[in-house]
Amino acid sequence: MKILFLTATLFLSTILFAQETESTVQVFQISAQDNTLRAYSDGSSNKSVLVLKKNINEQGKFVIIYSNTRVEKNIKREYYIADENGKELRLRFLTRVIGISHIYLKDLFVQTNAGNTYSLFTRTTTTDNEPVIQNVLLCKIEVR
Repeated sequence: MKILFLTATLFLSTILFAQETESTVQVFQISAQDNTLRAYSDGSSNKSVLVLKKNINEQGKFVIIYSNTRVEKNIKREYYIADENGKELRLRFLTRVIGISHIYLKDLFVQTNAGNTYSLFTRTTTTDNEPVIQNVLLCKIEVR
């Protein structure tokens, strides 16, 4: 009976700690050209690579889904793509539905070169009197 009680207690505590960890790390889903990956706000996904085949006439979208947007109060979140030297590309992510941002792939491909690797970041700023800026690398983008 003691072993059963101990096992149940361990199982319950494991579930509770797992839920606590999930709430502190935000998950982003990044999709383009039928490729999807998950990125995490703690930087653990900084080695993830999304491979895109360059096509100037591409009609698809590069989409970022972030489901915790409604929970963030006094925070403004933006996304940007930078080249290998850290220079931001002149792209503007559109958000028509809260938590879903996108850019058109043809706009991305006009500013990128095949064979190069780029970085996707999220930037958060607070809307309080003293804005705190935080940049987090979500993933790498390899253009082929």
